[in-house]
Amino acid sequence: MASIKQQIIDLTVKDTSVWVEVKIEEAFYRSDVQAELNQLIVDTKIEILKISTPKIDENSQWQATHIETLDALTPAELFQHRLDCEDNLSELQQQQLKVLFAQSCAELEQKS
Repeated sequence: MASIKQQIIDLTVKDTSVWVEVKIEEAFYRSDVQAELNQLIVDTKIEILKISTPKIDENSQWQATHIETLDALTPAELFQHRLDCEDNLSELQQQQLKVLFAQSCAELEQKS
C-alpha cells in the first residue's frame, strides 16, 4: 500500500488527467482501500478506474509454519491477527482497540 500511495502522490504533482488501475499484491482483504486512495486524489485530475487484488485463498491468510484454523484461535488471537494486518493504525490506536475489545468480551461473558 505504501508504494501505491507514493505512486499516486507522484502523479498528483503532474497537472494532467490520469486514469489509474490499482493492483494490490497483498493477499489480505482491506475494506478501507478505496476510501484511503480516494482521499489522495481529491481535487486532482486523477481518476481511479479499478482496484484489484489477488484471489484470496482462505487458508493462505492463516498459514505460517503450520496451519491454524479459526477453531484453534481464541477471539483475542484472532483480533490480534486482524490488528497486525492493519498498517494504518498507530501503536496508541492499537492499544485503545485492544482495551475496547477486552471490555466488549468481558461484557459479553457477563451477559451469558
